[in-house]
Amino acid sequence: MDSQTLYSKITANHTFLLMVRCSFVQYKHKWQKAQIKQTHQHRSAAPSIFTPVPYLVGKGRFMRL
Repeated sequence: MDSQTLYSKITANHTFLLMVRCSFVQYKHKWQKAQIKQTHQHRSAAPSIFTPVPYLVGKGRFMRL
């Protein structure tokens, strides 16, 4: 395998990761906006069933500390 193919493979991988990351960030922003709307509608709401896993994992991590 020469360096040119290796380089092109790495760049292709990198662009793919960037695309994934960008779409994830956009999704996160949308989700946060939706959350803000929800909290304005009912302030004293407990975390719903639809609370995403990363949020719960983060809570658990803080409790362990």
